[in-house]
Amino acid sequence: MTVQYTNRNGLSLYAQVALATDWYDHAEAGLSVTTLLKPLKQVILGRRVEPGAVIPDVSDQIANTVGSAVHDGFERAWTQNPDLVSTLISVGVAPGAAKKVVVNPTPEQVAAGGIIPAYFEVRLKKTINGVTVSGKFDAVIDGVVEDLKNTGVYTYMTGRKDEDYIAQGSMYRWLDPKIITKDYMNLTFNFTDWSKGQSFQIPGYPTDRMLTRRFNLWSVEETEAFVVRRIEDLTRLMDAPEELIPACTDEDLWRKAPSYRYYKNPAKAYEPGARSTKNFDNPHDAAVQRNKDGDVGIVIERKGEVKACLYCPGFLVCKQKDLLIASGDLIVASH
Repeated sequence: MTVQYTNRNGLSLYAQVALATDWYDHAEAGLSVTTLLKPLKQVILGRRVEPGAVIPDVSDQIANTVGSAVHDGFERAWTQNPDLVSTLISVGVAPGAAKKVVVNPTPEQVAAGGIIPAYFEVRLKKTINGVTVSGKFDAVIDGVVEDLKNTGVYTYMTGRKDEDYIAQGSMYRWLDPKIITKDYMNLTFNFTDWSKGQSFQIPGYPTDRMLTRRFNLWSVEETEAFVVRRIEDLTRLMDAPEELIPACTDEDLWRKAPSYRYYKNPAKAYEPGARSTKNFDNPHDAAVQRNKDGDVGIVIERKGEVKACLYCPGFLVCKQKDLLIASGDLIVASH
């Protein structure tokens, strides 16, 4: 069925077609690696929403479209580059090694030896306990998983997605350890909101728009145990009432760090819409300010806002989302 889109920002037809075009490979039998990484509630409730119940807007596809374009550029630089050997040499690869690089080699070429294999966008599949698990990596070069993430600086600095990255790379290796032979992965971050000014001011802020980090992978045995647990949980809970499905954690919800609001006049803390005297990102500094003012004020901890619900396919039917809206932790803006 063709997806119907709205166009709330009045984008031109030129832009709309680009944003509405879906290049994603949906040929995934059984469960995908990305599905196994998602919170149980997101996967299960997402399948309970009637098709067509949510009408997407083309502007909601901007991040995916831009991210796909960057991925495609990386892939083409290897797979459609007539001067690949020269390019490799230009970035410091020894001429002898550069000439050995073979993109997407055949099994016969690998068996013959003497090459450096470089695989791109290969779909891997494995069946376990009657369920087929599939995944498509960005690249595997000389046995090392390479992944590109288009993401915000906050995600990088907090490390809140690091375990997901490791799990994803580990599952790729579990799917085909003959192609992926190294026990680590390279993850290149392309920061979508990077600021040169902030790179000079904030400790730990990435020094440039793009950085690569190495992550150690789980063992193949650990990874298989993880996959089996996730399959068992999904099978057991797929038709269960929402109350029996584990709630999304603060990490799942992309909850921001709490703030500590200091009110010099304690009565103001309980007035609707009243502004705090000063806000802090940790309780110690808030307590110091209160002490400076003669211990007359009050510090109120405000839980961080959550964001993931706004992108969840199960949003319409999720009761946890309703509670978060009621508590003020989830803000749903109307367009």
